[in-house]
Amino acid sequence: MTDEIKPIYEKLRKKHTVLPDYQKLNNEFEISNIDYPNFLLREIRHKICDKIVDFAKIFEELITAESFVNMHELKAFFSDDKKKIFDLFRELMKINRESLLLRLTEDDRTNAKFIEDALQRWLQLKKEILPVLQRLESAWDNDIDITQKLTYFG
Repeated sequence: MTDEIKPIYEKLRKKHTVLPDYQKLNNEFEISNIDYPNFLLREIRHKICDKIVDFAKIFEELITAESFVNMHELKAFFSDDKKKIFDLFRELMKINRESLLLRLTEDDRTNAKFIEDALQRWLQLKKEILPVLQRLESAWDNDIDITQKLTYFG
């Protein structure tokens, strides 16, 4: 399938010079998969927030630790790590809430600025998220005392 989004994006990029490089944005947020490019900058903002929210949910589940999975994974972290998880969650939520505010105006200029800022923030956050996700994965390498974990069934 040819990338029909790129020429539309490049036209918008000439008008809004703050917009980042297409390939970099596509690599991070898969904007070439957008089906309806009529309001392309809005749709890109939505794609960015879809990814942001996916990661925010992971951290929210860890913070609330209401499931067996989250309780087990949370044991892989120390107190300082838990603060870092909350800080990452906060930053992801700030990006998401900024996007929600923009839904009230849907202005291309502010959407373009959001896209540029969100990409830069995401690239930094991604570096900080990686070790947390690696620790989540490695939590499953540890033995689980199943009798202790399964003592309460509601």
